[in-house]
Amino acid sequence: MFQSLNKLKRTSIMTSIILMFAGFCMILCPADYIPTLIDTLGVVLRACVLFFGSCVLCMTDIRPRTANGILLIAAAGFIFSVALAIFAVRRMKKK
Repeated sequence: MFQSLNKLKRTSIMTSIILMFAGFCMILCPADYIPTLIDTLGVVLRACVLFFGSCVLCMTDIRPRTANGILLIAAAGFIFSVALAIFAVRRMKKK
């Protein structure tokens, strides 16, 4: 019972921190900037997940591999994650 209570405490503290950050962003950012910020953070989050997933895939023993020994699907994941990151940076600079 105490372990589940500790987990509940951690979850509620993390939720509070996220909501405080969201409120802080809403105070500092203009109203028309918030949807753009949320969309850009979504793209950046997807790029990070894709990048770390590709890193984990590199540690497996699956075929086919490139000439350097990198898993082919992981290499494609790296390329797409970098492309998403570049897209997010350009999108932020444009607005």
